[in-house]
Amino acid sequence: MDLHHLRLVAEICERGSIGKAAQALGISQPTLSKTLARLEDQLGQILFQRGRGGSATPTIFATHISARAREILRWSDQLAREVELLAGGEVGRVRMGIGPGAKALLMPELVTKILNRFPNLHLDVDVLASDELYDRLISRQLDLVVGHFSPLLDFPDMRVLPLVDEPGSSIVRAGHPLTEIKNITWQDSLNFPHVSTVRYKTYAPYFSEGLPAGAEQILTTVRTSDMECAHRLVSEMDFVALASQLVFRSDLQSGRFVTLPLPRRYHSACSVAVTDEAAHFPVVRGIIDLVRQGLEKAGLELLS
Repeated sequence: MDLHHLRLVAEICERGSIGKAAQALGISQPTLSKTLARLEDQLGQILFQRGRGGSATPTIFATHISARAREILRWSDQLAREVELLAGGEVGRVRMGIGPGAKALLMPELVTKILNRFPNLHLDVDVLASDELYDRLISRQLDLVVGHFSPLLDFPDMRVLPLVDEPGSSIVRAGHPLTEIKNITWQDSLNFPHVSTVRYKTYAPYFSEGLPAGAEQILTTVRTSDMECAHRLVSEMDFVALASQLVFRSDLQSGRFVTLPLPRRYHSACSVAVTDEAAHFPVVRGIIDLVRQGLEKAGLELLS
C-alpha cells in the first residue's frame, strides 16, 4: 500500500462516492474503481460496500485506513513542501503570520520585497492577534510569525529572534480626561473602558508590577486585532488602548494620541518566531532579513 492508495481510500471515505472521489482526484471513475479493486485483492478485504449511483460505504477496514492515512498524508505533503523550500525558495509556499503592530510598519511593502526576491514563491499571509499567531505557530499551521510576544511565553522547538524592544503602554487621545490628572495612578485609568490589541488568556504575568484587583476584566473590555476599530474607540469614545506604541506610532508622533505616565507597563518585544524545521529554509532566512530591513527603514533601533 503506497501513498496513492492511502489518498484514494481517504478521498472515497470523505466523499462517500467513487465518482465524486474520482473527480476530486482528477481521474476517471473506471480507473479509480479498478485501482480500488486491485487494492482490495491485495489486502484480502472489502473496503467499501458499493451502492446505487456510485455510492460507497466504508467498512471498518476502510475507516481505520482513512483515519491513519490523513496524518501520514499531512506529513508527506509537509515533507514535500520542505524539500521545495530547501531548494532555495525558488518554488513552494511559505505560511507567514503577522501581528497588527508589525503590519502597520511593514505591510504591504514586505510582501512586495519578498516576491521580488523569490519570484516563484507562493506566500500565505494572515494578520492575527498575538495569541492566534502563537497558537498557529505551535500547531505548525504557520512557518514563521512576526509579532509582539512576551518573554514569558514558551516556544517549544522554535527559534525566537527579538528584533525591537517595545514596552506596551496605555494610550489615549490628546485631550482625554485622564491627561488632566496630575500624578495619575493605574486605578484612575481603570475608570475608563479599555481596548487591547493583544489578546492573552491572562494579562497579569505581562505586567512587571502585577495588576490591581479587578483590573483584568476592565483591560479586556474589548480585545481586537482590527486596528481601525481600536483607533476609532480611542479617538472617538474615550477608550484607553493597551497596546504596543508601534501600533499607533503615527498618531503618537503627530500628537493625536499620547501615552499615559503610568508606573505599570506590560513588556513585550517585536520578534520573529519560526519553527526549527523552517529555520533551515533559505527563503525563510531571506524573509527574516527583509523584516529586519523594513524595521530599520521605519526608523526603529534593532536589538543586537
